[in-house]
Amino acid sequence: MAAKLNEPIDRARLTAAHSLERLKQQIAGLRSQQFPGDHPGPIQWINLVSGLLDTAEQYLNESVAPRLAAGEQIRLVRDAAHLATEAYHYLVLMRGASTDDLSYSTIPPLQRWFLQLKVQNSTFFRAELVANYELLPIPKASFQNIRNPAPTLIKAMDAVEWPFLRVTVPAKAFAIVPHLSIVAHEIGHALFSKIQWDISDFNNNEFPHLLSRIAARLTPPTMNTVARQLLQKVFQNWLEELSADAFAVYLTGPAFFFALPEFCQFLAVGYGMSETHPANDLRRSILFSKLSEHGDNSYAFVFKKFSEQTLERIPVM
Repeated sequence: MAAKLNEPIDRARLTAAHSLERLKQQIAGLRSQQFPGDHPGPIQWINLVSGLLDTAEQYLNESVAPRLAAGEQIRLVRDAAHLATEAYHYLVLMRGASTDDLSYSTIPPLQRWFLQLKVQNSTFFRAELVANYELLPIPKASFQNIRNPAPTLIKAMDAVEWPFLRVTVPAKAFAIVPHLSIVAHEIGHALFSKIQWDISDFNNNEFPHLLSRIAARLTPPTMNTVARQLLQKVFQNWLEELSADAFAVYLTGPAFFFALPEFCQFLAVGYGMSETHPANDLRRSILFSKLSEHGDNSYAFVFKKFSEQTLERIPVM
């Protein structure tokens, strides 16, 4: 006659085991899917999640060792349940990454941008049914700070170039191919931290004048430490956004210039100015000034001439 599960620890262990089994079935289903361009990133991600599940199963096996103290059993079962929850969270992160959501041919050209620009990080792409482009860096510490990791988890972590990058594109953008140039803006964010920026001239010359101008408009005309720190944060955020814009326009040219305002319209963010982003019209103005460089050889001049020639061919009613 089978023994009854009377102890709370036994019930908890069985519940954790059921959770792990369901997640393993999901992993098996994902491994059977095809991913756009046969890109290896999704498989690397699946291997990481699978390594988490193996580690959790290892904890459960250790929790039934003979003469193991009850407190240690509880800790191992609790840790296994926690890893199961983490694994589920990481599977959610890759929703929209299969060919059901992304066309097979979409990803290779985008991935070539990463490779040609020597962004060696492991990546995977996913689509989301919202107007959103995003590059989410996932640090190694998310998986590294795990006690006694299973050999499969160690192997999966060693195969990744960290941080792992998840690139989100809106599903609706696939009907408007130039909008994919906004991925170049996200690559700009990935490259931003690799550049040794020298902003000493701004800090030494421009920032004091900026503080003075703002203080003069306040009542009383003072600037406290909190306000100074906020301004520095805003400057750093805007510098990164404008740098990413610059990178995108140098990589994709006019495609990004035309994509950005339409994308901002999709987002319905109004003027767009915030602590994290410059105003939309400021961004467009800066981009247009770059497209207008070199006079008659500029993109802006070519577009103007093309527009004038098109209007001349339209019959007057």
